[in-house]
Amino acid sequence: VETALANAKTVIDEIKTDAELTAEETAQALATAKTNAKASLETYVNVEDYRQAQQEELATAIANGKTAIDNATDVAGVETALANAKTVIDNIETDAQITAKEPTITTTLSNGAVFTNTKATIDVWAKTATGIKLNKANVSVTVNDVEMSVNWDDSEKTSYNFVFVEGKNTVVITAVDGAYTKTVSYTVTCNLSAP
Repeated sequence: VETALANAKTVIDEIKTDAELTAEETAQALATAKTNAKASLETYVNVEDYRQAQQEELATAIANGKTAIDNATDVAGVETALANAKTVIDNIETDAQITAKEPTITTTLSNGAVFTNTKATIDVWAKTATGIKLNKANVSVTVNDVEMSVNWDDSEKTSYNFVFVEGKNTVVITAVDGAYTKTVSYTVTCNLSAP
């Protein structure tokens, strides 16, 4: 009888209580929610739509989001962590969004141009994304890393005195409008022996 009772108790002890089953189901649901949330975070945006600096911001936001998801103690916490991470990601601008806000630069200079003199006057139209001319203080023009001087400045454009060296010259024009910067570069040649 005692053996039968001991055996019966052993079998009963192996049967899980409702609380034990609920705890296991809750743990499984939490683990599944965490896995799904992290997968959702990884595929939330296309990283290729972003510039290098913004891709780094994305990587940080995703890593922080995953940490918050892992630290969640219930499914609701997982959902909150995922939503918060997506909000951070939504605030990171794509390449297209940045391009739409960047200044524009137009110039009379063309890439590959050949000059037969070491001096030239080049016109630059640097404007905000909405088409307003930028102040010359917001525009930098260099030839071979040397800042060029302004020849003329009016409400439409700014002209610069360019000074070249014989051979290849690198021209860099940068326009700044608040948090947005646009840079264009040209390679031109100065050939003093050209006819």
